[in-house]
Amino acid sequence: YTERNRVTGKGVLKMRKSITKMWKGILLAVFFVMCTPQLAEATQQRGAGISELEDVTNEGVVIEPDTEEFVCRAGNGTIHWEPAVVDEEWNLISPAKLTLNNATITTGAKKAIDIFYVRDITVEVIGTNRISSNNEETVYIVRDDEYYTVTITGTGTLEVTTSFPYERSAVWTDVNMCITGGVNVSVSDCLLVNDLTVDNATVSSGMLAVRNTLHVKSGIVDVENAAVGSDLGLWATGKVLV
Repeated sequence: YTERNRVTGKGVLKMRKSITKMWKGILLAVFFVMCTPQLAEATQQRGAGISELEDVTNEGVVIEPDTEEFVCRAGNGTIHWEPAVVDEEWNLISPAKLTLNNATITTGAKKAIDIFYVRDITVEVIGTNRISSNNEETVYIVRDDEYYTVTITGTGTLEVTTSFPYERSAVWTDVNMCITGGVNVSVSDCLLVNDLTVDNATVSSGMLAVRNTLHVKSGIVDVENAAVGSDLGLWATGKVLV
């Protein structure tokens, strides 16, 4: 009886282990079924080669307040959007971030980068980035609130151009802009902002239009023409180098 009881006990234990293993397998399968779309998307955007990413080289990007994080291909580089992080009361913890990494966008009649009603934004520039269009605004950032800021930073170069034949602003925004961190920003035509702060950066433009205040802490501002003031009435014609 003792030997039989011992054998039976072994059988029960073995059966329990088999059942436990079976349930682990079932739960694991359910997990993968539920998470496969998310895992696939994450793998595609972060782990896959650049050739497998969505290509926006000729389409540009449109970003709105509810736009989720994405990574896409732009020429031989990438564009990475990360939404702002806020707390339960919508206080800003960290600003939204747009990373341009050796990106090239050529959109024709469309705006190349079109951002609507997003709070403070950091644009990180890595490598050489060329953004162009045949639209009157190649880069367009609208917030309708002069207290927000777009910060352009990084160690790379950002070139923005437009071939629109009439009145145009290659970069147009109704918020403040801070260009800093060693970045080099070149705008073929008009750069139009509210307040502009340049700190350890190089800015060149055919036309610089600052609605309120231009503050150059350090760096170089090299423009062909400039208008600064609340009514853009203070003009400096000819080449301006600060």
